[in-house]
Amino acid sequence: MPAIVDRAWIARTLTQLAGDRHRVADALFALDTADNGLAYLRTAELAGATRELWERLAPRLDALWGAFRAFCGALDAAGPPDAARPGRSPLTAVSALLFAPIADEDVPAGLRSTDLVDVGPWLTEECRQVTAVVAEVATRLTEVTALTSLQTRLDAAQRAVGAGDSTAALRRLARRAEADPIGTDLTDPGAAAVVAAATDRLDELTRLAAARAGYPGRIAALGEALERLAAAEEAVTAANARATAKIRDPRLPAGDALTGRLSARLGALDRIRGTALDQALPDLEQAVAAAHDAARDRRAFADGLIERREELRGRLEAYRMKAVRSGLGERADVLSAYDDAHALLWTAPCDLAAATRAVVAYQRSLRPSSGGGTA
Repeated sequence: MPAIVDRAWIARTLTQLAGDRHRVADALFALDTADNGLAYLRTAELAGATRELWERLAPRLDALWGAFRAFCGALDAAGPPDAARPGRSPLTAVSALLFAPIADEDVPAGLRSTDLVDVGPWLTEECRQVTAVVAEVATRLTEVTALTSLQTRLDAAQRAVGAGDSTAALRRLARRAEADPIGTDLTDPGAAAVVAAATDRLDELTRLAAARAGYPGRIAALGEALERLAAAEEAVTAANARATAKIRDPRLPAGDALTGRLSARLGALDRIRGTALDQALPDLEQAVAAAHDAARDRRAFADGLIERREELRGRLEAYRMKAVRSGLGERADVLSAYDDAHALLWTAPCDLAAATRAVVAYQRSLRPSSGGGTA
């Protein structure tokens, strides 16, 4: 008790206790109504460390509520010692109430020797501690919620793609965590490995589902690609025919038209489902792309032979103009070399190897002789 207990001191003390009352009331209301761990602790089938925690916490909560009710009753009984308000306790009576234990059976045994003035701080601290425990449970429950959400999404992804169940380990971990969030450490290497494996599997199935969603478009694109392939292979046939007619022994690369076989594989995709389609579709896409590349290369080879002949013709004409400008165009050996090359290049089919040698020989016939004249 302070040295001087007067009306001002009592008024200040009652104001402080009223503040404690409001703070504790707000905290208890929030604890009881907020979406936190307390509702879970009260209703769930608990196990392990979480059950032990609740067995300790439940009596504390009951004692906290009982002490708060008794505190409120005692505080109302004390009231301010205002002589102008009839029915209120005189100064000495209020002082006696403040410095006496609360006479209420709801007050926990350990608090029954505590004066009213000290109950407010005790309630505030006890409420803070209980709230902190419940908040820790709520934090763990957030982790459990994320775990069960992962399981739910993985189940849905497996059903969506028709994959086998790969959630057994995750399901066991989730059940354990739901019953004992305090005693289940999700950062433990074993638990973390289960979560990581489930996450990787979910990512894989999500990608697969997204890929399957695009299958109709990809199949339609394959049909268009096969139409282009058919045109490309027709162009190869035409290019080969031109090369065979114009070039002797063209040695064209072997290759069959693949449009028919690949179109049959495309038609077969309609009868394939699940993982078989997951493999067959990209395989066919690769095969069609490879067939396009092969057709392009074969046509380029055939066209290249004729382009080589045209290149040699151009070179021969350029050398002839050089011979005319240099006054060598009518010399017998130069004329003979020109005629040989010209005959080879304008004969169908053209012997490209012989024509190449003949053009080189004509070029050499235009070189100056060692005596300072021309060869």
